[in-house]
Amino acid sequence: RTHHMNTKCLMKVGDLVTTNRSHMDKSNVFYDSWLRIGIVLSIEFNPPTAHGRDVEVFWSKRGIISWEDEIALEVLNESG
Repeated sequence: RTHHMNTKCLMKVGDLVTTNRSHMDKSNVFYDSWLRIGIVLSIEFNPPTAHGRDVEVFWSKRGIISWEDEIALEVLNESG
């Protein structure tokens, strides 16, 4: 899924996400080292900004919850 300004929120609660790496070539040595895995806890359904909607994510390795811009995330695995 891609996430762009002026599109509906395509993420769902329960999706597995990571930091958006679309600007990186997959052969870049840092491509997988930047991988952090989180699960979408909630999505703010106010009108989106230029960065999409606000998405609440639980980051598993760090054990923290943070709000992220939708555009800054990519979906690794969709929830059922």
